[in-house]
Amino acid sequence: MRLRRDALAGAAECALAFERICARVPDLVGTVGRCEVLPGAVNVIPGNAKLTLDIRSPRDADRLAAVKPCSPSAERSARGAG
Repeated sequence: MRLRRDALAGAAECALAFERICARVPDLVGTVGRCEVLPGAVNVIPGNAKLTLDIRSPRDADRLAAVKPCSPSAERSARGAG
């Protein structure tokens, strides 16, 4: 298990980090709308995962501030660093 690099596990970590980031700001709403996992076979470790993230707020500054920590979190998850 320690040698696995499961793209779905990384995507899940990214989605949870995204929710934590958005929960900290009043009136900021973050949604993971879609997750596509490939190859999608039952007995194959996912090698690729794509998420769609939607960030909404009445204030542009809040949306922009929420995006900044999402990118490093996604990059860490993609590298398997959690």
